[in-house]
Amino acid sequence: MIEFNNVSKKYDNGTAALKDINIKIEKGEFVFVVGSSGAGKSTFLKLMMREEVPSSGTITVDGTVLNTIKKRDIPKFRRKLGIVFQDFRLIPNMTVFDNVAFAMRVIGTKEKTILRSFRAASSSELPSRGRLPTAPISSLLTSRRATSTRR
Repeated sequence: MIEFNNVSKKYDNGTAALKDINIKIEKGEFVFVVGSSGAGKSTFLKLMMREEVPSSGTITVDGTVLNTIKKRDIPKFRRKLGIVFQDFRLIPNMTVFDNVAFAMRVIGTKEKTILRSFRAASSSELPSRGRLPTAPISSLLTSRRATSTRR
């Protein structure tokens, strides 16, 4: 569960990115964060993953109160999250599979589990693109995003 209670975020330059946000996302819900440029989407996600802290209000994710989480516990907390970033955050000289596998290795996932996860994705487009370098994939996704934002 993700819960924002009266959350506001004001940056040091005076920009009010979010004001008095109240939202509760239950376990199992699938949510898209959409809005115009400057609406606060990135700030919302950064707050949810504890990359930023709210100016006021309380954020709870899976029972963890993010306002009081210790810095040393943030990486472990983030392992529970699945966020697709706008800038993809891919290592350009690695394949899509290698990028995903790298992240899984960093958190201690066994090689067998990594390979099993990759095979499980065989019903999606990933296998046909998984061994491609990330540059063409990033370009494809960027062009799709640009197309979708024009509508």
